[in-house]
Amino acid sequence: MITVRKKSLFLRHMEVSQWKKTVIKVDPFVSVNGIKFGTAREKVHEILGKPEDSFFKGDDDIETDVYSCFHTCYDSEYKF
Repeated sequence: MITVRKKSLFLRHMEVSQWKKTVIKVDPFVSVNGIKFGTAREKVHEILGKPEDSFFKGDDDIETDVYSCFHTCYDSEYKF
């Protein structure tokens, strides 16, 4: 049992078994869940769907895509 605090909302005694689980398969230096490193952002969007949001990290000028349980980062050419 754990307690999660988010802003002023408290969820108490949530069982770990109640959490939604996501499996992510990483092939080091090759791919994540079958999406190869070097894939263009548009192609990533075709595969994963449109992100829920995007943001800039600090003073970086490259957007990071936000999905429900992960973020997708890109290089200066918007390649994954």
